[in-house]
Amino acid sequence: MGNKLSVAAVTASLQLMIQEAAGGATVKVGRPGNENDADVGPVVNVFLFQATPNAARRNAHNPTRSSNGQQVANSLVAFDLHYLISFIGRPELYQPELLLGAVSRGLEHRSGIARRTIDKVKQDNPGLVDVDLENEPEPVRIHPAPMSFEEMSKLWSVLFQTPYILSLAYTCSPVLIETSTPLSSGPPVTSVNNAVFVLGGPVVLGVEAAAGATAPVLWGGTLVVRGHSLDRHGMTLRIGGRDTDLGAARISADRIELELVAASFGGEELAAGPLVLETVLPAPAGAPSHLERISDRATFLLRPQIKLAASATAGSKLTVVVSPGVGRGQTPRLVLNGQSAAAASVQLNAEPFDSGFPVANLKFPLKGVPKGSYYAQLLVEGTASTPQVETDRTSPAFGQIVGPMLEVK
Repeated sequence: MGNKLSVAAVTASLQLMIQEAAGGATVKVGRPGNENDADVGPVVNVFLFQATPNAARRNAHNPTRSSNGQQVANSLVAFDLHYLISFIGRPELYQPELLLGAVSRGLEHRSGIARRTIDKVKQDNPGLVDVDLENEPEPVRIHPAPMSFEEMSKLWSVLFQTPYILSLAYTCSPVLIETSTPLSSGPPVTSVNNAVFVLGGPVVLGVEAAAGATAPVLWGGTLVVRGHSLDRHGMTLRIGGRDTDLGAARISADRIELELVAASFGGEELAAGPLVLETVLPAPAGAPSHLERISDRATFLLRPQIKLAASATAGSKLTVVVSPGVGRGQTPRLVLNGQSAAAASVQLNAEPFDSGFPVANLKFPLKGVPKGSYYAQLLVEGTASTPQVETDRTSPAFGQIVGPMLEVK
């Protein structure tokens, strides 16, 4: 990979290639001087006037790292080098034009910097012996660069401030410079194990409540998982990051019925809100446990259920019992929707709670809540609690939300 000598090595290589193409002409490196004179012999001047970042390797300056953040490859800086090649000689002998033709033909014939050119540069220049240009992943290519009359005029008037000399612009790219940060090697291999994986796996088509896809999924109810190959030997379910006990579940190839109770999760409650269900296949026999495989995922909402007093005094604290309890890091909010035209909707934050997760009893200050009748709803991670819907078909309110209601006095 290229090092700090790469730019100088490219200039020296370009000088050598032009010298071979121009025959007996003198090839100089540096700013073109005021040499447009008939007495001056044939001269080709090579000047690096600009270096720009290579567009194709713009992000290569970020070092390559493994999944655990360890650096496995050094960062690179990639340049496009822009050269101005000027041709000087006796105009009446057409020496500038002859030099232009010879040099352009030679560079077109050898459009890249070859290894033999780099080796010759090392022999002729002791300061470039350690150049590593030949080990770059792709060769440095040389190609003519279009330059308008206006650009050429600005270049000569601003940078050189000398009379114009017949010139061509060329670009050499990509020129790579690698950082020299020492890389840490990986740990040695202590053992070699073979593991055979079954390519197919359980597929989850949907997750819903036992009452149907439109019914809310509730804690204490039955969760139904629909899919294919759900009876795979050794497969387990992971819900909300917790492994489930499928001992009491009803399992078939296309359906799993699981009771959402603490016994199914090692005595712990799930947190209300959006949950991810994963089908987990165990590691093959004799393989490390971290080789277990997740074959499919699905997301569902676990809706909270609340209980609260039918009435409360304005300015007091309202206790709301929620199931399942609020987990660590969750922020519950109580929404009170006024039932009269004059009453507004109010959102209340729960009093702080720092321990005893999950928290089943939440306290909400009713400070500033106007008197009136409200429909209460709890939001946990954006998931609303289940409302009470009138199920009596003879009631005028059949199918409407009738609770939970709160009367603020």
